[in-house]
Formats: sequence, C-alpha cells, structure tokens
Amino acid sequence: MSVATQNPAVQDLSDYASLLRQGMLQLQALAGPGWTDFNAQDPGITILEQCCYALTELAYRCDFPLPDLLSSGGKNPADQLYGAASILGSRPVTLTDLRKLAVDVRGVRNAWIEPAAVPDPPVYLAADGIPASGDPHKGMVLLRADPAFSVLPMKGLFRVWIEASNELGVTAGELARNVGARLHAARPLGMDFASVDVLKPRSIQVNATIEIGAEATPDDVYAAIVLAIAAQTSPRVRFRSLAQCVAAGWQIDEIFAGPPLQQGFVDTAELAALERRRALRVSDFVQAVMRVEGVALVKQLALSAGGAVWQDWWLDIDDGEVPQFDWNTSNIVLQRQQLTLSVDRAAAGERVTQVLAAGAYRQAQPEELDILPAPGRDRQVGNYYSIQHHFPENYGLGERGLPPEANDLRRAQLRQLQAYLLLFDQLLANQHAQLAHLGDLLGFAGNAPQTYFAGDMDDASLGLDPVWRRADRGERAARLARIVEAPAAGDMELGAAPDWARKNRLLDHLLARFAEQFVNPDGVLPLSANSDQQARLRDLALAKQAWLRNYPALGSARGSGRDLTRAPAPAEDAGLEQRLRIKLGLVPENPEQRFFLIEHLLLRPVAADSAQGALPLLAEARGADPYSLQISLVMPTWAGRCAVPAFKQFVEQTLREEIPAHLFAYVVWLNQADMAQFADAHQTWLDSQRQVRLAQGGAAEWLRQRDARDRLIDLLKLGHSYPLADLPVEYTKVVAWGQSGRVTLMVAQTGVAYQLLAKNGSPLTPPVNGIGQGSDLLLTTPRITGDVDFVVRATRPSSGYSRNLYTKIQIRVGLDTSLIHFISGADLLVADDTAPDAARIIDFAAQAEVSVEASQAGVDYRLLTPDSQAAGGYRTISVADVRGNAATIQLQTQQVPEDCMLRVRATKTFDAGDNQPTMIDALIPDLPLKVRANPGLAVSLPKSVVDYKAAATLVVKSSQASASYQVWARDIGDSEFLRSASATAIPIAGFNSLWVSAPPLPTPDVAAAGAAAAGTGNNLSLPIAALKEDSLLVVRASKSHANPRGGAPVGSTIQLASAAVILVRPGTAADFPLRFSRRDGSGVGPGLAKNTAYLVANGQPGVYYHFRLAGSDQDLGLPVYFHKPEKGIGGLAVEIDFALAGQMPSPPPEWDCPVDLAATDKLSIRAVKAQTGLETLFELAVSALVGAV
Repeated sequence: MSVATQNPAVQDLSDYASLLRQGMLQLQALAGPGWTDFNAQDPGITILEQCCYALTELAYRCDFPLPDLLSSGGKNPADQLYGAASILGSRPVTLTDLRKLAVDVRGVRNAWIEPAAVPDPPVYLAADGIPASGDPHKGMVLLRADPAFSVLPMKGLFRVWIEASNELGVTAGELARNVGARLHAARPLGMDFASVDVLKPRSIQVNATIEIGAEATPDDVYAAIVLAIAAQTSPRVRFRSLAQCVAAGWQIDEIFAGPPLQQGFVDTAELAALERRRALRVSDFVQAVMRVEGVALVKQLALSAGGAVWQDWWLDIDDGEVPQFDWNTSNIVLQRQQLTLSVDRAAAGERVTQVLAAGAYRQAQPEELDILPAPGRDRQVGNYYSIQHHFPENYGLGERGLPPEANDLRRAQLRQLQAYLLLFDQLLANQHAQLAHLGDLLGFAGNAPQTYFAGDMDDASLGLDPVWRRADRGERAARLARIVEAPAAGDMELGAAPDWARKNRLLDHLLARFAEQFVNPDGVLPLSANSDQQARLRDLALAKQAWLRNYPALGSARGSGRDLTRAPAPAEDAGLEQRLRIKLGLVPENPEQRFFLIEHLLLRPVAADSAQGALPLLAEARGADPYSLQISLVMPTWAGRCAVPAFKQFVEQTLREEIPAHLFAYVVWLNQADMAQFADAHQTWLDSQRQVRLAQGGAAEWLRQRDARDRLIDLLKLGHSYPLADLPVEYTKVVAWGQSGRVTLMVAQTGVAYQLLAKNGSPLTPPVNGIGQGSDLLLTTPRITGDVDFVVRATRPSSGYSRNLYTKIQIRVGLDTSLIHFISGADLLVADDTAPDAARIIDFAAQAEVSVEASQAGVDYRLLTPDSQAAGGYRTISVADVRGNAATIQLQTQQVPEDCMLRVRATKTFDAGDNQPTMIDALIPDLPLKVRANPGLAVSLPKSVVDYKAAATLVVKSSQASASYQVWARDIGDSEFLRSASATAIPIAGFNSLWVSAPPLPTPDVAAAGAAAAGTGNNLSLPIAALKEDSLLVVRASKSHANPRGGAPVGSTIQLASAAVILVRPGTAADFPLRFSRRDGSGVGPGLAKNTAYLVANGQPGVYYHFRLAGSDQDLGLPVYFHKPEKGIGGLAVEIDFALAGQMPSPPPEWDCPVDLAATDKLSIRAVKAQTGLETLFELAVSALVGAV
C-alpha cells in the first residue's frame, strides 16, 4: 500500500546538491552575522557535506526493493506480509463457495448443494398448544402433522448431492465421508447439512449414425465423438491455474475470491451453468457431435437408459440419479459417402479412458495457486559506516588518527570534534537501524514492544574509547536503546517502560490496512486509583498482535461455524467465537471469562426424536421459529469484567458488529451455577455430536446428544423441553417370591427426576425415585410377592414438565428360566458360532465355568449333566452351588473327561414362615460342552529295533473309546541323539547310554506313518509302515464331536505327550548295492589291485562300511563313511562327522585296497550306523563290487 503526499517541504534525499543548498540556507538563518565564511574549506561546511552525503546513502537504501528490506537479519519476507491466497480468499460464504469446495474433493466429478425442502424429520409448531391433550402449554414443537399446526421451514438446512468420478475408484461411502468432512470444516454459521448423498449412476446409451469428412481419420473422430458425448452427458468442472485466470483477464480479487482450492480456480459462471441433469435433450447431443472436428453430418441420434427404449427427442432422468455415458454398450456408426467405416473401438476406448483419467483429479502446484513473493536479499541496511571515515586526513579522524608528534591540546580538540560528530553519527545510525527493523514494524510475528531502534556506533577503527562515558559496550547499547525508545524519560539508569501507546498506534495503522478497527475492551471498564494503565495498553497491544498474526483465519472464518466432526478444542471454535474472544479480551481458561456460541439450527429435532411419537418436544417455544438463522452468545455474569454493565453493553455492541447480517443474535447472561450446567451440557453435546455425525455412536450416543441438546435449550430459554419418553428401560422380568426387582433406565437424562409408580400412577410406599446423571439409573422395587406392573414418571424440575416413559414394566413372580447363560473362558467349537448357547471345547479333565447374567437374587444355581444311573437322570457336576445376587455369577464344574451337556438348575427355598413351596426349574437351553482327547496316555514299543524296511507296532495304553489314534513319524537328526540323560530325554529300550531329546508339542515336520485306529478303552496297537531311518514316533488323538446345530461333526486333534523312538538297522546289499571305481579314472579290472585307491558309491548315508575277507576278523584298510546329504552344521554330531557336507554333493568316500583281490574272492561287509552302532553283516564277491549296478 502506498500513500501519496503533497507536502512541498519533503525533499528528495537522494539529491545531494539540493540537500547541501538547504543546509547552507539553514546555517545562514541560524548563525546570522557570527558566521560569514561558508566556503568549502570551512570545517562546518565540511561537516555539513558529510552529513548530506550520509543522507543520500540512507535514501539510496530506502529505495531498495521491499523484499530486500524485509530480509534484514536473514528473515523471510513472506513471513512479514500475507500472500494473496491467504488474505484475499475466505471461508465459504455462498452456496457456490461450498459447491466449489465439494467439487475440489478427490473423486468428485460434480456436486450440488440444495435447500432441504422438508427437514428430516418434519417439524411442526402448535402455536396455540393442543387443548384436547389436557396440556395447557402453548408454542409446542412436535413431529406430528396436523392441519392446525404450521410447518417449521428450518432455513439454513441443505442437502448435498455428489456425482462420483469413476476413474479414481473411490467408493461411494468414502466419497460421502470425504465431502462431508470438507464441508463441515468450512460450514457457515446458521447452516447445516441434512445429508451428503452420492447420486446413483444411470447408464446412458447412444445410437447414432454419423457422416465424417473425407480427410478425417475414423479412429480419431470416433474417440473425439465419445469424449464429446461423455462431456455432454455429464460435464466435468474445469479448474484453471493462476496463469490461465490472468490470461483470461480476471482481476486478482476475482481470482482469489472464495475458498482456496487444491486443484485450481473455478469460474463461478461456468459452475452455475452446470446444473443437475434431470433430462437429456437429443438436440444438445447433436450439436455437441457436430462441433467435433471431422464430423460432416449427424444422420440419426437417439438416447436410451438401458437400451430397451430409444428416445429421439427427450430422455428423463430420475431424481437421485445422474446420467453416465456408456460407450461400450452404445452403437455409434461412422460413415463416409454412405459406406460404413471400420473403427478400432478397443484402441479408441483406451484413448478415451486415458483422457478421462487425466482430467479426473490433479493437485495443482504452489505457483499455480498463489502469487509467490519474490525472494529477498539481505542488503545489510542496518550497517552504518560513520561519516568520520570520510573527513580529510588533516582532521585526524578515522583509522589514521593524529600523527605521533601531536600535542595534548591537539588531541583534546580531536576528542571534542569526535564527541560533536558522534551526535550526528548516532542519529544517522538510528535511522539505519530503524530501516533494518522495517520487518518488525510492519510484521507481527513477535510480541516485542519496541518501536524505535538505536544503531551501533562501536567502530574500533574510530578510536572512540576515550570519548565514551561507559566503557562496557553492552551497557552503552542498552542505555542507548532506552533513550531512543523513550526520549522523554531522559538518561535513566534503570531505563523507561516501553511506550505501549506508540506501539498501539502503529498496530492501529496495520489494522487499518485490513479495514479492521480494534476497540480497547478495558476502555469501558472503570479506572480505579490503583489501575495500571500501562498494563492495559500492553494487553491491548498483545491482543492486536494476536489478531494480526491470525488475521487470515480470523478474517476468512468470521462467518464460519464450528466443525462438529472434530474433537472440541479452542482452535476448532467458530471463527466468530475466536474473533469475539480476542476483541473482548477474554481468556477461555478463566471460568469468569469463558463464553459459548450456540447455533440454534444445530439444536433442531433429529430423526431419533421420532421415537417420541405424537408427544411434543418443546413447549413455550420462543417465536414462530426458534431454530432458523439464530445464534446465542452465552456469557458469564457473576464476577470480573463480565459483571460490569458497561462491559455487557460493549459485548452486545461488538456482537452486533461482528455477526453476519442475515443472522439474529441473542446474548444470554448466566450465573455461576447455570453456567456450570451449561458448560457440562455443551461438552456432552459436542462429544455426542461428533460421534453421531461420524456414525460412530449407537442408540445410547443419540440419547446423550438429545439430552444435552434439551438441557441447552432450557438454559438458553428457547422453550421448555419435555423429558424423553422413549428412554430404554431394562428390568428383571421374573423375580423370586419375596425379592425386589431391578429397573434400570439407560442413559437417564441429567437432572431429570424419575419415579417408579404403580400401574394406575399412584406412588409406591416407600417412594422409589432417583435423579438422572447422564448414565444408567437403577431403581429398586419394593419386595414383590405377586405379579405386578409399574410405570416410570419422568419430571424436569426446572419447568415441572413431566410424562411417563413408554416402556411398561411387567414383573412376574417365579424362576426366570430365560436368563442369558453361557460357558465362559473356553474355546468355541465352531469359530463363527458365538451365540450364548454355542458349543465350547476344553482340554481333557479341565474344569469349565458357566456365567449366568442378571441372576435372580436369593436363588441358588447348580450345574447338572445327564446320567442314566442318577436319580432323575441328572447328576451334579458343579463344585458348589452359587446364590444369585442380581448380577452375573459363575458356576464351576468338576473335572470333565468326556463330551457332555450342562444344565443350570435354579432353586428357590423359603423360610418356614413364608408358607411357600420350594421352586425348582432349569434355565433354557442346556449348554453343550466338548472335551478334547486325553493327552496323558502312555505309549510303548514291543520292539525298539527293527530291520531296514521292516514294519512295526506301537501300543497306546488305556485308549479312549471316544477317540481315534494314528502314528506320525519323522527321521531323527544326528544332533538329537544324546549321550547323557536329561529330565526330558526319551530313553531307548536296550540302550543304556543313548537317548533322544524330547520334541516340542505339537511336533512339526511329522508325517503319517500308519492308518488310524479307533480307541477301545483298552490297550490299542497301532501299525507302523515300513521304516528306513531311525524315527521319532508321536501319536495324534482325534475326536469327532457332534454338532449341536446339526450338520457334519466337528473334529478336534491333540498330540499325546508321550513319544517313542524306534531304531532301524542298516540296509543290506539289496538295499544299497556298493560299487567300486578307481580314483584315477582308469578302468577297473576283474579284481582289486593292491595299494590302489577306489571310490566307493551307493552306500547308505550315516553308515560306516568295514571290509574283511570272508571268514576273517581283520578289517582290510580303514572303514568308509557316507555322509548324510544337506545335513548342515546344526545337524552334525561331534566325533561322528569327520567332514562338513554343504549344499554341494559330497564326493564318494575313498578306500585304499591293502591287498590284491581276485574277482572270485568274497568280502564280508559290516555296515554300522554311526549314531546307534546298529550293524548288518552281508557277503559279496569282488566281481559284484566292481560290476555294473
């Protein structure tokens, strides 16, 4: 902003000659006849010349670009002044603004915001009451239609319709939530959104025959026609960049008007033209196709919604739907000179899809959305270079100083001159410092009170140390700063207080740039003798700075309401609320200054109120419409400034100035007690509003919201609310004789009095009543000895309005067999069957627990299970009886070995004086309990060692007849063999120094080793298939449990804790045909040669082979060993494996033949397992060892 001046006294400071001339004139006028030599050699003229030169330097720096001046000290110039987007934009004010926000959401193609013709639910006003009801009150608000009632229009209530963009794949639910969140965050005061709905797409087909030009390419024209028809069917909102808007001739204020968007700028006129399509005209489509380049003639065009019926004039679109062109099911024929042309529809479709996807959503770049400020350069404008540096050398000033031979008089004269010039230097340095702090003067990021700044004159090269009165540089700087900030205070050692009045004047100037006026709220308060005026000015300045710091939000959101979908917080308050808080100088943390802003429209009836039926919601309603376009400011009035009448008038005046013109405002002053109730109700209302608007709360949350709303209405005096009659009530339907019933009111309204009455409305003796606290309220009936009915009367003490709750309470005497009961703490037999009577499964011989909810007081409960041998066919299975206490109790079974049914028996016994027979009954239904197989059964092996490929048998001791068993096995790794016993090691029969480490439960990597067999109740022998390796044997026990819901049985399987080990001897020559070959690769003769190395192949892994002549007991050479393949280091056993076998195949072992052997010689071969020492003997002729396999 620039201010023109017509003051002729202001000279151009950059004109040195003019400055010098003006200075000479001033000197002549001031000096008179005492000074007549104004020539250049005069020292006074020299001083004037230096000062004029310094002023031109200051003028030169003042002409630096503003970004450079604001960059002093490394500051960012953009932090000092607001950009165009933030200061020219605003929160939504019109429906068009809101619509722009909606179409800016990702996944939205178009959106429309329309007034809700009829609110949901419709609300009526019975101005004269309902005389026939017997209720004398008037001005009733209710949800029941009647010709005598007037309809409340609910101005400010709108519905949002969204057309989805199918290219981005955003679901309808997600789209509605995102749009709702965006709109609620910018919701104007006095407005609300009744619904946000995504329009259902209506598929539109086109049947057309089109003649194209001679030069047109059919594929290109076809794609262009499809895009034209799609745009005509459902036109997309166009977003422009800042450069495009400027190029189109838009003014800057026009471009940035309205809410900032993420995709760019929208032409308001274009958006207004994109109305909801409720019908499609064929002629519009013909024109759209004709505008496509290459189209010569549209011979025929018809529209259809589904392809069954074709319209060649007009196609209606149902309300709640939006047309969407489906080119895949359309029939568009291109012709040239009456010949039908071939079109690659698939390729054209891909091109269309790409074009539509590219225009679906694009996040604009920062430079496309705002005028980015030019970068600034710190010019060091605050660095002042003393005029003393520019004097001729004979003055002795500057770095050279006086010559060494100068006498004391000359040096004293120099000090005087330096002190004299220091006055001019300091004034000039101060001006440079002021220029350097331009950002502090025009900015408002900090709270510094300083408005005048002192420059630094501590230049060591000037030799000024003898001139200073104070030697400490920091002390001198602080003193100078105090003198400059408050010149009238003089040279005060302690300095002067900041000039808050001058600071306020500067801030007023900045506020005026935003067309804002800030009135001191303390100015309307009486000024007592001990009042601190400076403190008031300080607080006012701080408030103005806070206002300026937050002005983009305070200015743009002045007409916006609170975002009810976000958690309550001061930053989420309505913009008007935040403006009032600062302008009124109120601190929300101070209870005496906390206030609330309520929009009446948000207190309107909701759909959940329909449960009230024909009953009125309010009586004595304020005016013919207590909801539309009205707000209330709720203020405290018991202490502090809010108790001062003048301040109250100031509040009302400020509210009238700040409120949007279309709204009517009330100011409600509450005492301390009422304000505490209001604050509690308001917090509950905000919390419940958030929950229900985000669809995160159930019926209980709606009750809390309605209760808090009614409390707010009563305190605001918008009317008198009736208690809610549809309050849910839970009660004990059946009680034992002589016991009391329990009546629980769910979410009882805060402050409402509830009384339990007899069926005819008469009070009980003694009375049964309670006060609601916003939570469940328990009412305990008197002792009941017969069937009885009750009603609950609800009364609001503040107004005396009362009504009976809808729920009729009918309590009967007896045993309640319908109590919810279930087996707790056990696994479900069927995972998705979670009903209370669902079958549960426990481990063998475990104890089960049964929970009984809302147990009857004074009734004893016991668990039974069917037993044909017991009296009555049932025996007790619970550990002990448990007496009911009107809450949940737990019954525990004894150890359960097999599947069974559990029955809960209820028994009520009476004292002899009651003359009542014992009552016994069973809860319905019985509970199925399933039990897994016994994992503790022992297993044994008749033989722990078998031959290679031999079958075996494992015995399960005392098998369960209800279970089946199967052997599972895996090979034993070398590292699992133990040479010393441990507590968990598995012993091997016949081996005193060999064990196997116990496997984990369940054991991994096992495979079935035989067929399953059903248990017999006795020892059970299980077959084991042919074994080739030392094996770990485990047994899995399975049970098949009957499904209580019917259908296929449900199985359970466990592994027995006991495991067994079976060892296998090495295989024979038939299993592993050994073969010899010479290591050097030469052919093998009919026999074996002495001192020749042979490679041995085909041996059994993990086995040593010893070679002897038949009939001899001496080994021929060393034994050979075959490593187990892919054993890995973890599977090696020390002193057993002599070589490491990795992933690569191991070379065959070598054997050095110590003697010559003929082909007919026989060798005795002893195969010995390395881990167990088990061996197998066999003989082979040498010819068999060197022959082919």
